[in-house]
Amino acid sequence: MARISRQTWLVDLKQNLSAGLRLALFRPVPRRAFRVSLTQAVALILFTVVLECVADLARAGLDSRFNVFAIPHAAFGVILGFVAWYGVARVHGREQQVLPLLVMTGAVAPVFYLVQVALAIAGLQSFEGYGWGGYIAYWVLLGVFLAVVFRIVAAVLRRGWIAHGLGTAGYALLTIAPLYLVPHQRFWLPDYDAERGAHRQRVDAEAVFYAQPELLAREQRPGVTDVYFVGFGSYAHEDVFMKEVRVIRELFDTRFDSAGRSVVLINNPATAGETPIASGTNLDRMLCHVGRLMDPEEDVLVLYLTSHGSRRHRLAVDFWPLALNSLDPERLKHALDDSGIKWKVIIISACFSGGFVESLRDEHTLVMTSADAKRESFDCGTESDFTYFGQALFDVELRRTRSFVEAFRAAAQRIGEREQRERRTPSLPQIAGSPPVERKLAALACELERRVAPAPVVAGVAASPPASGEASCGRKEC
Repeated sequence: MARISRQTWLVDLKQNLSAGLRLALFRPVPRRAFRVSLTQAVALILFTVVLECVADLARAGLDSRFNVFAIPHAAFGVILGFVAWYGVARVHGREQQVLPLLVMTGAVAPVFYLVQVALAIAGLQSFEGYGWGGYIAYWVLLGVFLAVVFRIVAAVLRRGWIAHGLGTAGYALLTIAPLYLVPHQRFWLPDYDAERGAHRQRVDAEAVFYAQPELLAREQRPGVTDVYFVGFGSYAHEDVFMKEVRVIRELFDTRFDSAGRSVVLINNPATAGETPIASGTNLDRMLCHVGRLMDPEEDVLVLYLTSHGSRRHRLAVDFWPLALNSLDPERLKHALDDSGIKWKVIIISACFSGGFVESLRDEHTLVMTSADAKRESFDCGTESDFTYFGQALFDVELRRTRSFVEAFRAAAQRIGEREQRERRTPSLPQIAGSPPVERKLAALACELERRVAPAPVVAGVAASPPASGEASCGRKEC
């Protein structure tokens, strides 16, 4: 009997997948062609998850690593699908039709994941960005899927075109829209470097906590005064923040002569044993130490903070299992005031980071943010090497000019053009300064231009000829 049951289960699964293929190809298929049962619903869900894993592997490559955080994300999608179909059926008084809706959707879904595998193999979908072809393919695929969902609703509910359209819209609203509100997790992620192996290790919270004094002392290296750089990447679960502050520190060491006077604070399992964590307390202590080393009349601090931001204007400071407090404008302002540092360039890359500007700006401080107080900025994620803002400002413009103001203006234009091409809501990067700090930074740019050799190739970007702002360093005010 067990053998017969197993054979029946496999035959039913094959029948459902065959009917789902015909449905996805918009061929005639009667509802009775589907084998409806709870067993089949579960089997189709598991089969779809396996295909999603294959699609992610095709995007990431065979040398990728498995991402366990994708499992709860997939489970969340399954729950949303059940809730959506229950809601649609309940509105039409057809609660008994939830299982057929689940089975038919599960039978169709594998077709679309197979198409995604084909797109990844063709190079239209990858972890490096879709490009126009990929975006067109994505929206076409989504449109076709919703058209198939309309066919499913019509086959099961039989209520008329308007009701079928509303049912399809309800399904999309309850299943697709919520997934845009949570960070997307793929099952396979590119293994960018050997340090990724550290992500598989559990963070020893107690060991990390007690190692902080020693790690901070190791990073405090007084030297020739000029530019001091402090990088703060405080969200542990997406590597882009770690990668940004590392590359930017190298940029400042080579191009802005901060070698020996630069430090990064990072929340990431890969660096927990060798780099101070990015906590508010560590930032307070580091700023106070740097303030003691700096000449308050001559030296300049460049502070770069990168993380997720909230509509309440708080930077996420997250490193599970450590319980860390978020960073708000008032706390950061207080830490800077206590440090005694006079000349400052504060750069914040986070959604809604414009909410920090008013608290931090003064005549001795230049503040730059990746977005205004009410908008998001883009390209956070484990698979990204830079955020939009970080790439445009640091990896492009500050390799061409040492003028922060000029680099920001060019970067903001570059970001706006990219967001327009990708049809994203403009992030509207913000800058706030004053004549005294802008004169101070202009003099610094001229001095660095005279004494610092051109930067070598870093992160795949070659050193460029001086921009127009650097060509003016012969002026008498320099």
